[in-house]
Amino acid sequence: MDGKDIQHIVGIIISLLLIIGGISGSFVLRGTNSSELLIVVGFIFLIGDLYSMVKYNKEKGD
Repeated sequence: MDGKDIQHIVGIIISLLLIIGGISGSFVLRGTNSSELLIVVGFIFLIGDLYSMVKYNKEKGD
């Protein structure tokens, strides 16, 4: 596990926290006061993080 793997894991954790915060209603997207939009943004970041991790692992050969 190298630094890039840890970077991907941290990105996924942050994305999940955004989604959980939006679902609970405790957090909102700044400037919009919308928890629903925060959930959508969290999912967009999660998909991007997962795609990046899979692409990196394919290139690395794992």
